[in-house]
Amino acid sequence: MGDAASAEPTEPGQPKRRHKRRLAVLTPVLLVAGLAALLAYCFGVFSNTAERHWPLDPSKIEVHAQAFREFFTVEKRAAGRGGRTLVLTLKRTPRFPRTASDFKDCVERAGDAITQQLVLETIAKHYVRCEYFDEKGEFQDFTFQRIAALASRETVELSLSFSDRPLPRRIVITY
Repeated sequence: MGDAASAEPTEPGQPKRRHKRRLAVLTPVLLVAGLAALLAYCFGVFSNTAERHWPLDPSKIEVHAQAFREFFTVEKRAAGRGGRTLVLTLKRTPRFPRTASDFKDCVERAGDAITQQLVLETIAKHYVRCEYFDEKGEFQDFTFQRIAALASRETVELSLSFSDRPLPRRIVITY
């Protein structure tokens, strides 16, 4: 009871005015912060959406296949139908193992070189790994692509679809 009696009497409506002043200061601050967050989100969404809808430009995507240079090369890069597929044309070199005896010769030449053994194992399995990297060099994803047709044909096309992922800036074909 002593607390209520010792408190200074307040004017009617004084606490309401204090809350209104706080609200008047906080409202613009919160509006600006909310608008800034909304714009940052929208520009991020729009840039991702725009990238997903623009047609693919094969010249803007680097393709590396150095591990396999003895056995095949990347002859051509082209945009596939729909603009969200990169078509790589691989061309086998004369050293590509087409028969079991060719493969045996390659294994003997490789000796103890681990990298060459991994390359030959990949060719024997008829699949290569295609790794995708963004503009910062960060790993995005990978797919396996079948290359078995190189044993019977001089070229094979790999169709790399990007319909469900951002466009990479670099693709590395590896074992």
